[in-house]
Amino acid sequence: MGTFTNLLIFLLILGTAVFIHELGHFMLAVRLGVRIEEFGFGIPPRMFTLGHWRGTIITLNWIPLGGFVRPEGEYDPDRPFGLAASPPRTRLLVLLAGAASNLLFAFVLLTGAFLLGGPTEGRVRVLAVSPGSPAAMAGLHSDDLIVAVGGEPVGTASSLRETIEANIGGEVVLEVERAGEHLTFGLKPRAIWPKGEGPGGFTSGVEVQRFAFPAALRKAAGQVWTILRDTVLTLWKALAGGGGFRVVGPVGLKQASDWTVEQSKQWSALYPLLYLAGLINIGLGFTNLLPLPALDGGRIVFVLYELLARRSFPFRIERLIQGAGAIAILLAMIVLSIMDLRNPLF
Repeated sequence: MGTFTNLLIFLLILGTAVFIHELGHFMLAVRLGVRIEEFGFGIPPRMFTLGHWRGTIITLNWIPLGGFVRPEGEYDPDRPFGLAASPPRTRLLVLLAGAASNLLFAFVLLTGAFLLGGPTEGRVRVLAVSPGSPAAMAGLHSDDLIVAVGGEPVGTASSLRETIEANIGGEVVLEVERAGEHLTFGLKPRAIWPKGEGPGGFTSGVEVQRFAFPAALRKAAGQVWTILRDTVLTLWKALAGGGGFRVVGPVGLKQASDWTVEQSKQWSALYPLLYLAGLINIGLGFTNLLPLPALDGGRIVFVLYELLARRSFPFRIERLIQGAGAIAILLAMIVLSIMDLRNPLF
């Protein structure tokens, strides 16, 4: 796929995640009686008005990235049926709806991914063998199915690579299925290899299979839980001063998207792209719940204060805080993008 196609795929994944987030806010706000002045497809400036629905202007905007919701009376409690005039619990639910929509959509995406064909642990397919490499000398062929390493189940393609790299200078015993036969090969990973090859001299990929609907639901739920758990644990370790944590901006996400497109081509499956879309939706939903100004979580802090203190925080001051937070986030995205350009993910 060309550069332009990769860009379209990235914009579709990220834009859809943003759109689903805003759609969640919009649908629940309307359901709870909060008036929405405008629901926009894309980011302003406005291209034209598509129509009206329940008093909401539906617009199409020039920047094709997600969408936005503009509630009536967002910081003005004197506007009847506006957001600020709504009860605190209503505002809390509306603010939570965006993240909830992203999580639900991620679950739907991952369910579809497993229905169409997801990875099967314990079976790694050999995609290609480099001539003269340790793999070729050991007798591996393309399309061989590796099922065990050193007598243990192979796990994933990544764990297989890690095992081979950990045994450079030694020997790795691979158990392989080929045309119904069970074969064993001794692979001797090399310490120096040609550019584009690894210590084993072969490329591998996961074995993809389609799952029945109940199994796809279970695996999708497990994936959502795993991603959420790992995200929280990683953030906790980072706050505690641990390493191995990197925040990326839009450029880093684009780099990850390009890499994922290549993975989908290698797998001949949509799973990597759908997994990335699910990951971005979960990341967007989780990040928006962080208690930072301009994010949903930052707005929720003020609503919780009102519920606990039984008095509202001055909306005028809150608006200034949220505006400053939006500028800070924009600057952070610029800095992260520069860092991603200087130190690419892939």
